[in-house]
Amino acid sequence: MYSAPSNRSPLRLVRIFLITLFVTGLIAAVPWNLPVRTSQASTAVVFSKDDLTQQVPRGTADTIIHYAQARGSVRLADTVAYINEVYRLAPLVGIDPAFVIAQSALETADWTSYYWETYLNPAGIGIGWSGAPSYTWATGTDAARYHLVHLYVYINGVPAIGNPLYPYRTMGPGYSGAVALGYAGTGKHIDDFTGRWATDPLYGTKIANRGNSIYAKSVAEATAPGLPVASVDASGGNDPFRTRDWNLQTSFAVSGIGTPPAGAWITYDLGRRVNLERIRWLFRLTGYADAYSIQTSNNATTWATVASYGNSASNAWVTLDTIRSARYIRFLFTNPNGDLTIGYLSEVEFYGVNATGTATPTSTPYPTPTFTPTPTATPTPTPAPMPGTVLPILGGGGSSTGTWSGNIRDGSTTTTWQTTTTPAPNSAAVYVDLGASYPLTGVQYFFRRNSGAKSFEIRISSDLKTWTTVATGSNPQTMIWQPVLFNQTGRYVQFLFRNTNGAVALGYLAEIRVYGSTSPAPADDTTSTPTATMSATATSTLTTSDTSTPTPTAPDTVDPLPTAAASPVAATQPAIVTGISRTANSSPATALLDDDPATTWSSLDGNSATVQFDLSTVTTGVPVTILLATGSADDLSIATSADGSSWTTAAGPLTEIVPGEFQVILTDPVSSIRITVAAGVTVADVRFTP
Repeated sequence: MYSAPSNRSPLRLVRIFLITLFVTGLIAAVPWNLPVRTSQASTAVVFSKDDLTQQVPRGTADTIIHYAQARGSVRLADTVAYINEVYRLAPLVGIDPAFVIAQSALETADWTSYYWETYLNPAGIGIGWSGAPSYTWATGTDAARYHLVHLYVYINGVPAIGNPLYPYRTMGPGYSGAVALGYAGTGKHIDDFTGRWATDPLYGTKIANRGNSIYAKSVAEATAPGLPVASVDASGGNDPFRTRDWNLQTSFAVSGIGTPPAGAWITYDLGRRVNLERIRWLFRLTGYADAYSIQTSNNATTWATVASYGNSASNAWVTLDTIRSARYIRFLFTNPNGDLTIGYLSEVEFYGVNATGTATPTSTPYPTPTFTPTPTATPTPTPAPMPGTVLPILGGGGSSTGTWSGNIRDGSTTTTWQTTTTPAPNSAAVYVDLGASYPLTGVQYFFRRNSGAKSFEIRISSDLKTWTTVATGSNPQTMIWQPVLFNQTGRYVQFLFRNTNGAVALGYLAEIRVYGSTSPAPADDTTSTPTATMSATATSTLTTSDTSTPTPTAPDTVDPLPTAAASPVAATQPAIVTGISRTANSSPATALLDDDPATTWSSLDGNSATVQFDLSTVTTGVPVTILLATGSADDLSIATSADGSSWTTAAGPLTEIVPGEFQVILTDPVSSIRITVAAGVTVADVRFTP
């Protein structure tokens, strides 16, 4: 009978030894810089201070992006770029990205600290004491690259030629100090950074604890949470980010003032095109969404309706399974039953796969919290009548980082002024011009959203140079007129917003009304005792129009007026322009009336160019608001005519908002207006007020 050889036979032991030796040699021969498969374990990431800093990658970028957004990370676009780059680059050099993220989250207070917001410093690199100056990184991607360089020096030594980190070794303040102190190659475990990267005796323990805090949410998940959202916007109402705060006791809704709102929308930008597999949402209250649709888009302009719904039950998840490619998802509400408030959308989640082909795993929904009844809010009473009379507003301006300043004086509470740049500026301002100084008794204002008004001041000026603060505010109530009473003399009323909480945008001011006496203040009248006087931080000094501008030659090319079907001009421009003509060396001038700052008019050949607007009637005191895209108002002149043949240089005052928007109030009778620009000046829009 044949019997199998014993496992203990000398020959078998020799074979096992040789195979083991061979495999060990292969492992040792594998180049350190080969990509490591970034798979996600099926169990939660658990940290210890004794963890190796070089190991199979743990966690996913989407998990951390979602975490950072929920924690209110400032400069979110850079935070997302930092996280994505860590998860791309760290595995290439064998470093566990979860360790890198945990250290950065600890050092930056979840990417909300002063050093992150101001310098994009990801881990206190080069900071010897609190308040020390820091090296500044231009982007979150650059911050991630140098953070990994610095860590690699501690873990393995200075990157050599051929190392994926080698090109990035000069993108920071340097690491010679760490090398001189003998720290190079010593950071094999998390706790090895205690006493080296930081003097805190619990530094390694704190990194591990922060890692456990960050990654604990994946305990019951096969991989990562649903797709992260880069930004959320809405047509009005309260803060739309309430639908992404993991709190089912908060919600997004829009209320009408006196009359029901016609509808509302809330849009989610995923930051990149994805292949959606599922959308899930939940309403906090029922009966306030009589009709709504889910729409998708790749350009935020052309929308396709995926599905339509009626009222959904409260506190119950609704699921839409769909396979389609999209970057933007919009909930579009209509109001067929005339409800005074619509919405109460509490949470929205998205699941799918990146359109690039990289899997973005799905997950179980967030744990459903225990619901408690929410009392019905008591409507805020209508503000008491204001002293004085409503003064006419003749113009205004605002920081060039914002939308058209006329949105706060166009008579519509559906349009708002807010900043549009990313990241949002530290401060921004918008103001109205009364045309002359008046004794003022107060203002009423109307916000559509309060997320951009965590800190604001109402200021008065007679010359756009010296400002007096008459009131301060924070977190104003939305969708209702709010009163502020004061006694001050001035011509300009400004709202100055300060970014104290890393807001995505500042402002969202819809309308203001200014109250006072209709008798202008005497020319030598001075303002009353100020509560605070500050130099203009968001506006420039007063500039007068150029009275030496030569009369331009007659334009010789006629452009057709844009129609309502072709552009939004009919909805935003008064019916005052009856014809447009321009010099042949300039681009089509219809771009000036389409209310789209992305379309512009300028000279095409390096010489000055002129555009002429013919008006429907002879008008006196017409304000003209001009939005410059590039160039300076010093290189722009305006001439007017009452009969189409005799031309004079327009009278001032010319109030310039550097570098973009300014307004001219034409006091002479006007039937035609010519705007002449030097080469290099680009005009985005011209708006007329009848």
